[in-house]
Amino acid sequence: MKIASEAKFGCTIKINIVNLQSKSLGILCHKCYNIMRHICAFMKKVTLLAVLCLVFAFSGCSKQEKEPIYNVAVSLDNSDQWHDKMRDEILQEAVLHPELHLILKTAYGSSELQAAQIDSLAALNPDIMIVCVEDPMTLHSSIDNAYDAGIPIVINSKNPKMSKYTAYVGTDNNAVGWLMAEYLLEIAKSEHRDSKNPLRVIEILGKIGAPAVSERYVSLRDSIHGHNEVQITNSVCGDWDYDKTYRLVDSLLKAMPETDVIIAQNDIMALGAYAAGVNNFPEHNYRILGVDALSGHGNGVEAIIDGKIAASITNVSRGDMIVQTAYNILMGQPFVRDNSLQPVLVDQSSRSLIMRMMQEMSNESKVINTLQMRVDRLWEQASDLTNKNSVLIVVVVLLFALVILSVVVYKYRIKVNKERAQNALLLATQQQQLEKITAELEQVKSSQSIDDQFLACLQEEIEKHIDDSDYSVDQLSDTLGVSRAQLFRRVKALTGVTPLTMLKQVRLRKARQLLQNTDLNMQQVAYSVGYSLPSYFAKSYKEMFGVLPSEERRTNGSKNIINGNKSRRK
Repeated sequence: MKIASEAKFGCTIKINIVNLQSKSLGILCHKCYNIMRHICAFMKKVTLLAVLCLVFAFSGCSKQEKEPIYNVAVSLDNSDQWHDKMRDEILQEAVLHPELHLILKTAYGSSELQAAQIDSLAALNPDIMIVCVEDPMTLHSSIDNAYDAGIPIVINSKNPKMSKYTAYVGTDNNAVGWLMAEYLLEIAKSEHRDSKNPLRVIEILGKIGAPAVSERYVSLRDSIHGHNEVQITNSVCGDWDYDKTYRLVDSLLKAMPETDVIIAQNDIMALGAYAAGVNNFPEHNYRILGVDALSGHGNGVEAIIDGKIAASITNVSRGDMIVQTAYNILMGQPFVRDNSLQPVLVDQSSRSLIMRMMQEMSNESKVINTLQMRVDRLWEQASDLTNKNSVLIVVVVLLFALVILSVVVYKYRIKVNKERAQNALLLATQQQQLEKITAELEQVKSSQSIDDQFLACLQEEIEKHIDDSDYSVDQLSDTLGVSRAQLFRRVKALTGVTPLTMLKQVRLRKARQLLQNTDLNMQQVAYSVGYSLPSYFAKSYKEMFGVLPSEERRTNGSKNIINGNKSRRK
């Protein structure tokens, strides 16, 4: 049964990895396609401007009719690598919508300042407001007031626990925690770890109280629950800061050099953990997992390429989607109210492709910005001209620029089509691998014996009633639909122990897990695993593990309890 279950789990992991890689490639191809679509739209706008110039020139008009302007208020809660990337995406997408006028303010990590900025922006009566905030509930009053004043609100964060907003765009942080767990379980499986030799993990959290931190924290633990081959030995708060993380990890690794993996809730803290590990134990190759996977110098993708961190989970900002959603709302076009962005895992196998595509997208964004600035300057110059000949010169310049841009775009489209063909071939190869793995999985399922299924049902029924002190072997046999004698013979033949002994072993192993990972007292632990008499529990525990529960708590649980108390005091 155990071998079959492990094989099933391994196939599931492989399928998930293939699916994630396929999704990643699909997202990148779609992003590349969107850039081409935006460039083509920009070309159409330039062409339209040129035609308008010709019409006005020959009709004697000296003034140009301007497009309607919509004021878009943007409130950013902080300024760091991730927020700077979002700000750049917002500005670049706004270039494609010249009728939008951005009014942007940054609070630099102060909730009070951001609330005041939102109030001041609302006083300007903008057509729409974009709010980027870690926890929308901290700005509940200001956002509600702006919404009640008739201003549409687009929030970038987790799904806000309030009703007064028009749309939201944010990363699914529960999925981030799930990917962290999948990464740890895959390592534990590849290294054949078990409860006696678990994968020891240090977790570096962001700011305590932030929804993203708590959601990733809870989702990670829910996903590894019951997997004794992975043990989170310590969770500390790095406050998203490199220097603080360095000091914390420096102390932790000196106390626990046997650590195998360090997971950090952003890449800045992951790099701080890497620096502490290199300085203290250069011979120990710690695996480090971060979150954000930003491209560019000093960011996550570069750290993966340089071998500083093993992997990173994308925390996509999608400022372009935020602006596009705001634009659709202003234009009365259909839009999605709740946009939950799914993260993907970036490691050595995918870093080159993602780095190359992100670099190309960055280059194209710069081209768009440069062309927009040039067109704006030309229009400013054209507005000062008073005769038809000057206007015609401007038109010739615009048309010449349009021809050059058309050639550049044509060459780029050829390049993109070639890339898409290569990606399609890669996806086809991965699809074949997926079908092969699926077939292997079906073979594993079909080969699972009746005895394995019986033991799985037996284990499930025991764990379901583990806290019931009155639950007996007779009840177990009734539930499984066999007689007490049949149950005894079958369990004895398959496991070498009696059903009663197996029931007792499952309860005591669960008790040991509670003693090592919670701060429940001895009596609470005893009741949780179905022992009504703590004294009998202590006796049974020592018979199985050789130590009393109190001794187990002192040797294995004291560090986690002390750290938990410190976190609560903070």
